[in-house]
Amino acid sequence: MRSLSIIYSSIIAENLPILKRLLLKRSVFEEIRRESEKAYPLEACGVLFGRLEGEEAIVSKYRSLRNVIETPGRFWFSEREWMKVICEERKLGLDYIGLFHSHPRGSPIPSPADRHRMLECPGEVWVIAAYEPKKLFKLCAWVILDLNWSFSKIYITVVQEGISGSHTA
Repeated sequence: MRSLSIIYSSIIAENLPILKRLLLKRSVFEEIRRESEKAYPLEACGVLFGRLEGEEAIVSKYRSLRNVIETPGRFWFSEREWMKVICEERKLGLDYIGLFHSHPRGSPIPSPADRHRMLECPGEVWVIAAYEPKKLFKLCAWVILDLNWSFSKIYITVVQEGISGSHTA
């Protein structure tokens, strides 16, 4: 069964545009920061929605998911909850952009476990926050480009509400 998943992921990866920039609405940025603080010392997690425009993703909405792993340094969520949230937002006309999670007392770089999970959905954006009280809040976005585990950092721009797409360049 695992080999079918890899074949399916390969087909998906061949047809996805390569994102080079993530525009994150200020309200989404603030919500992610609050979720990271609230979950600390555990990892926060959620789903990002918006729209895809060529090489840009405009993230206009964040939906929190419950971290079902109650161990510091790990996260995952109920796939049923994840699918339900995606279906609800797609009905509203939003594109699924990817996942968010925090790294308490860590860096915003994908861990080996993160990279393994990212390989399951090439092209899916992973936004990772480094959160620790009284420290600088850092946010980075990543995407797996192919089945060779090459992953790429995506440039993030936090934008005010009402600003979208290439008009901000």
